[in-house]
Amino acid sequence: MFSSAICQEEGCTIYAARNSDHCYYHSKDRDALMRSAIGSLESTEPTRDISLVGAEFINLTVRDKVISGSNLAFCVFEKCRFENVTIVASFFDFALFRQTEFINCTIRYSVFAGALFMNSVIDDTVAIHNNFIGIDSYDSNFSHNDFYFSNFSVSKLLYTKMEDCNLKRVNFSSCLMKEVSFRYSNREEEYFRDGEYTI
Repeated sequence: MFSSAICQEEGCTIYAARNSDHCYYHSKDRDALMRSAIGSLESTEPTRDISLVGAEFINLTVRDKVISGSNLAFCVFEKCRFENVTIVASFFDFALFRQTEFINCTIRYSVFAGALFMNSVIDDTVAIHNNFIGIDSYDSNFSHNDFYFSNFSVSKLLYTKMEDCNLKRVNFSSCLMKEVSFRYSNREEEYFRDGEYTI
């Protein structure tokens, strides 16, 4: 797991980046931190324990690798693609995913709470035991996935597809939904009172 050391900048409470006394925002050499992170993510070697809060990744392609114990909270992912990637016990809370795809991935025990998905895709992915609490999803497609025991409560799902998904023990309580398609998904096994929060 990434280091629990806090940034040394006075008043900052963000975790320090790996091999640094400061967080990404307060680092004197952000470019070096970004190069290191991108190099690690683009390689096929496992990526472990990186902490890069608030960074911006554009046109990043990540394939055939494992990401574990990492902290990428508040990051921006724009036009990125994750393909055949295993993500375990990692943090993407309050991240922004714009035109970003997760294809044929395995995502377990990870946190996406408060994240924003815009025109993004999660497809053919095993995404079990994850925290999607309070996400906002606009014009996104989360179809053909196994979301077993994941939590989407208090989320806003607008013009989003979750078709042909395993929704067993998935929590949608207190969600706000508009034009969400659950076609071919096992809605009878999810936690959601149909129509209560649909607009």
